[in-house]
Amino acid sequence: MKEQQRLLLENFLNAAENIAILDSYIDNFKLDFEKFGSKTLEKYQKIAIKSVLKALSVYYKKSLKYDFNDIYGNKVNDEYINRASVWMATGSGKTLVIIKLISLLHELIKNKEFPKKPILLLVPNEQILEQFKAQIAEFNQQSNIEILLKDIKEYESSYGLFDNSICELYFYRSDLLDTGDNVAKDKNAKRIEYKNFFSNEGWYIFLDEAHKGETGDSLRKEYIKELSKAKNTKYENGFIFNFSATFSDNIDLSTCCYNYNLEKFNQNGYGKNIFVFDENINLEQERDDKRAILESFILFWAIKSSKDELINAKEELLYHNPLIIAVSDKVNTEDAGIKLYFECINDILENNISNISQIAKNLAKKLENKNTIFSQKDISTEFIDIVKNVSMNELRKVLFYANGTSKIEALKIQNNQKEIAFKSKNANKPFMLLNIGDIKEWSKNFLAKLGVIESEEIATTSYFANINDEKSSINIMIGSKVFSEGWDSNRVNIAMFLNIGSRSAKKYITQTVGRGVRIEPFKNERKRLEFLNTEYSFKLQSGIETLFVLATDPKAIEVVLKELESYKQSSGKINVIKNKTNLKLLVPKYEDEQNLKRDYIISKSDYKALSEYINSFDEDVLLLSCKLKGDDFGLKSIKNIKNKKNIKISGDKNNIKEPQQAIKTIHSFFNLKTQKLKEYKILKDEITHFNNFSSSILDDGQIQKLNESIKELVKNAKNTKNEDELLDDLISGKITKEEYKKHNIKKELEKHEYIFDANLSKHYYLPIIIDKENKGHIKYAINNESEITFLDDLKNNLKILDGYKWCFSKLVENVDDIYIPYFDEMAQSKRKFYPDFIFWLEKNNKYFIVFIDPKGLSHQTNPKNKIQGFKDIFSKKLSFEDYKIKIKLCYYNKDYQSDKELAKYTFSNIEDIFKDLK
Repeated sequence: MKEQQRLLLENFLNAAENIAILDSYIDNFKLDFEKFGSKTLEKYQKIAIKSVLKALSVYYKKSLKYDFNDIYGNKVNDEYINRASVWMATGSGKTLVIIKLISLLHELIKNKEFPKKPILLLVPNEQILEQFKAQIAEFNQQSNIEILLKDIKEYESSYGLFDNSICELYFYRSDLLDTGDNVAKDKNAKRIEYKNFFSNEGWYIFLDEAHKGETGDSLRKEYIKELSKAKNTKYENGFIFNFSATFSDNIDLSTCCYNYNLEKFNQNGYGKNIFVFDENINLEQERDDKRAILESFILFWAIKSSKDELINAKEELLYHNPLIIAVSDKVNTEDAGIKLYFECINDILENNISNISQIAKNLAKKLENKNTIFSQKDISTEFIDIVKNVSMNELRKVLFYANGTSKIEALKIQNNQKEIAFKSKNANKPFMLLNIGDIKEWSKNFLAKLGVIESEEIATTSYFANINDEKSSINIMIGSKVFSEGWDSNRVNIAMFLNIGSRSAKKYITQTVGRGVRIEPFKNERKRLEFLNTEYSFKLQSGIETLFVLATDPKAIEVVLKELESYKQSSGKINVIKNKTNLKLLVPKYEDEQNLKRDYIISKSDYKALSEYINSFDEDVLLLSCKLKGDDFGLKSIKNIKNKKNIKISGDKNNIKEPQQAIKTIHSFFNLKTQKLKEYKILKDEITHFNNFSSSILDDGQIQKLNESIKELVKNAKNTKNEDELLDDLISGKITKEEYKKHNIKKELEKHEYIFDANLSKHYYLPIIIDKENKGHIKYAINNESEITFLDDLKNNLKILDGYKWCFSKLVENVDDIYIPYFDEMAQSKRKFYPDFIFWLEKNNKYFIVFIDPKGLSHQTNPKNKIQGFKDIFSKKLSFEDYKIKIKLCYYNKDYQSDKELAKYTFSNIEDIFKDLK
């Protein structure tokens, strides 16, 4: 972890020598940490409160042998040490924690545990302030202490007037703190001179996202810091409690006393998984903005369909109605993303999309090939199967409530200048809501241009205000930067960013993502189903329990991925140890070749339809409309299609729905660069994943202890004799019982529900980390059942490799750079096959590389394509120095293979894999 990202205060509070002292402080306070009105606080909320009180104890009680300057090692300026920050995910209940903490602080002040000072709450906007007012009212109904909210302008006239049963909580908006000429002289003006509110004692200041300002944000931080200080030197300074979901400043990270950010929140089962579509991250690729929007519609249909199946199976499940939020950078220009969005809706309503099935199949492949961001979970095959089976009629019906083809109709809302709703002309309820600053002007300029029919005004006051109502018909909310903060909903399943990629968009992109993670499978249960103590074992919940993030501009996805990566705060690096070997580890390297070795396969009926389409245009018109890349604008590709050059006609299935797209696909196929084997080279940095084992759920102290255990474990593994050999030595008298006990130490460790296995001492690094329970909390741990079975089989049959010098390693897809190029016939494109393991073996000057994949036979077509790629690449025989190299590919699979080609490459045990090496 970078130095500036270390959570220094949290590490100090959790240090082994400090935990007992601080826990005793908290126990002596005899406080109720459980209740908030009628609610019971979550475990992590209670830990957050206790962590803040511990930090406060360190600052004011000074009973520990270190003060704050020692904690930070002089990395933090003295003037910042009277503060503690709490990093809590959106949806984790920061508001409840702050209010409960304020009430407990009042008690502790009353009991003279901490110095008496006024308490101030600063928030960034009116929406968040209203949320606080509502939650405080709920708290006050069932509490012995009443929290009385008062405007900071009342401070001088009212502070200290109430008895100890009243907690005076002053409040203001942080964005309205100012100074000098920026402040109006009118007493009723909102913007205030912060210097007018200095206190002799200083303030206890609670910030909820109050660091979020626009211009002048850094100045406001200075104002808040000054406010906290005591103006009379006989008093100690006040204290700043900073709560946020998105910390970025070094000072906030350094003074963080408790981290329960989006990463930890998600990994512990709270909220939705997050899935980011980043296939367009290559900014040089040709963009297809409409495709991303259509994919979001297909996902919505699949989520809605799977949710309905779940509810039908178990009525007590409470899952929300899914919602798409589509955020556009601008809504008032001709080229806005919003225009593109309406075009896609019109295309579906008017049945103008012919290739929806192919889009769905491609979408399914993306879902199959990638995991969720923090929990590293697969999207279930049950949900993916639903995605594949979409139809235009179902999309129209579920998304837009349209029976058959239709048009879009606008519904203006009386006395509401911010919202306008949209419905299908043949439906009786709206499906979409647009929320912007000035509907009247926007409607006048754009409705007709967007192909929208205008209807009469309706009497509903606001669709946005009722968005969480079970009866809300709104499936899509669209707007410009309006959904980033100040509203709460567990309905969001899809966040779609339209033409957003600028740096200025960064703050509301990440905030919008944070808004979408809430979930509630059962009443008052906010964890994903697998984390709840239930008998249910559904897989269909994969869709409804995921927030899918898409964008028409790859730059937006870059921002999302970069910001999500910044949440990964645990230094958490697990130090596995690289093995030393006297065997040269060789890996294949490839080079491109231009000649196309295969034909594009097309059915008879598709070729006929495509030919008719091509012949219906003048050549120049066709080239202009297709917009093919290349010096000749694709002329050679068009002629190849006409002349059946590199075209193979096979079968009679009708797959082509959109001829122009088919031409683009074939043109890309003709320009594919295939790969061939160039050489073998000694392994250098082709395997790197072992450098990045990390866990965000373990704190620095736990990681340090784990790394010490790993070091000892690997040291034990270096003992070359196995247990049988040691036992023979004991029986024969070569070693004593004490020596036997000393050497016969287990070479595996079970800790934090993971197995750290050093028994396979020939692995490229030690130990191998096994995630049998599929927790997903340690990055790159092996969690696939078939891979674990393979490793167990290998451990039990090591004698088969006697006589070989050998080594092997796990490979991680798209991280390590060892793969086999192949051609995917279904997608008609080149791909990379990453086997799960690579073995290197040498015997009698013969050298073998064996690729082993324990889970490659789930789909029949794919293994065959990979086998063909293997044969194409390694038909070329190359040597390295004096070695003649033999390559072998093995699928480790215990199922019987009736297919002869697959059977040649499929092995059900370790002995068969290695016994026939020659």
